[in-house]
Amino acid sequence: MINSINGLVFPGGSASITQRSGYGRAGRLLYDLLLQKAANGTILPLFATCLGFEMLMYLHANNTNPLTSCKAQNRSDPLYLQTGWELSELLGEAPEHILQTLTTTNATSNFHKFCVTPETFRELGLDGDFLMLSTSHDSDGIEYVANVEHRELPLFGFQWHPEKNLYEWSFSSIPHTRDAIEAAQFMANLFVDKARRNNQTFGSEEEEAAALIYNYSPTYVSQLYRSSFQQCYFFE
Repeated sequence: MINSINGLVFPGGSASITQRSGYGRAGRLLYDLLLQKAANGTILPLFATCLGFEMLMYLHANNTNPLTSCKAQNRSDPLYLQTGWELSELLGEAPEHILQTLTTTNATSNFHKFCVTPETFRELGLDGDFLMLSTSHDSDGIEYVANVEHRELPLFGFQWHPEKNLYEWSFSSIPHTRDAIEAAQFMANLFVDKARRNNQTFGSEEEEAAALIYNYSPTYVSQLYRSSFQQCYFFE
């Protein structure tokens, strides 16, 4: 599959980021394959959100746990730009009004119990390969890394959830203003633009059709299970 797709997403959720879970094992395998492909000249962009961001940091730190307990559940907060952010594509190329939204309003949706502090980020040497673009703060004032970008590869990490601004409605803290949605959409557009530069394809139209998510139907779970998600896919 990884030889056929144009981009990779490490989604958020609730699972172990270690080899104890299927999520963690899949992440390790896919990240190693992504780096191998990059070494051979095939660049596959990565978009890592919340738990996916935490796993990205864990994997890049050679399976060293980078996480600290944080109280950032059901919060929307601004970003605080860090030294070197203007060198990035994620924020450095963002229009001024997008930066204004992200840094002066509560435009980022946060649902996490763990985080990576700037101190841990540096202690583990993650700053050697990743730019720390922005930070945020939990309800106790703990500062944590909110956005990273790899210095050479199109690998983008978000401790917050851009997608919730657009699609999730179960919690009142999720910002749905036009500006917050536009900021989230900017992040998605950047990732898709990177994916367009990858020319991998499936072997046939039939093979591609069989792999599409449209072969499966989502279930509306927000009211049924009091889920934080509007819809979920269930696979047997």
